[in-house]
Amino acid sequence: MESMDTGSLEGAASAAEAESNDVESELQSTEQKTEQKRRYKVKVDQEELEVDEDELKRGYAHNKAAAKRMEQAAEMRKQYERQVQIAEGFEKWIDNVRQNPEAIYSLLEQLGVDADEIAMRRAAEKLKYEYMDEDQRRAYDNERELRRYREMEQRRETEQRQQAEQAILAKARETVESEFVDFFTEQGIKPTASILARIAELKLGAAQAGRQISVAQAYQRVQAEQQRARLELLANLSEDDIKSLPKEQLQKLRQQDMRAFNQGRRPTAQASAPARKPQAMSTDDFFAMKDKQFSKR
Repeated sequence: MESMDTGSLEGAASAAEAESNDVESELQSTEQKTEQKRRYKVKVDQEELEVDEDELKRGYAHNKAAAKRMEQAAEMRKQYERQVQIAEGFEKWIDNVRQNPEAIYSLLEQLGVDADEIAMRRAAEKLKYEYMDEDQRRAYDNERELRRYREMEQRRETEQRQQAEQAILAKARETVESEFVDFFTEQGIKPTASILARIAELKLGAAQAGRQISVAQAYQRVQAEQQRARLELLANLSEDDIKSLPKEQLQKLRQQDMRAFNQGRRPTAQASAPARKPQAMSTDDFFAMKDKQFSKR
């Protein structure tokens, strides 16, 4: 029996292991390259940067939210400026009334209020108050104070309710805007203003009916509505409408018709069968055929 060289076997095993490691590292490198996300070039302050898809989505959502906040801040500033103008105008009017008390009567007349009737009623109340005894005055003052307190409490509850409603609306608006941005960013869709308005209308109608629909469901419904509208429009096109279409649109319609026609064609058994070669006719067969034709006449 021949002796086996153990050194050569160990060398072959080491070489095979090294080759296996090289192949494995190459596969891992290929997988890493494959798993790398697609990168996009963007400009920030005149500087070109490369970002991946996730960074691009986050940047878009952030910019959208920042633009919305800037619009809200601008609207709040306009409201504040209007309130300042109203307050300044009211202060000027108060100063004018103090200098010329008769001005308030002219204002009441412009509003259609009978100032004389108000003055007479107040005078009657004062006169009635003067003829009250101490207990009646105390009861009258307490009733008037209670009425004033109730009015203040009612105004406070109204303001709290309005603030709570505004907070709920702001939270709902933020949630809806986030849902819109997330959906269209993930889908890579640039919706038009009419599509956004229709989706918002569908979501509002569902909420009023006590139901909830997502932006994706509303968008599918909008797509279906637009498809029906397009089909209805195409079905009712007149000859003049077709002639007025741009050449590019006509070419697309023709191409679509040709694709539909070609997809609908199916080879028949007769068309798929090999063509038969014509056989030579003998003289007897020729005259026999003629005899049949003349006999039919």
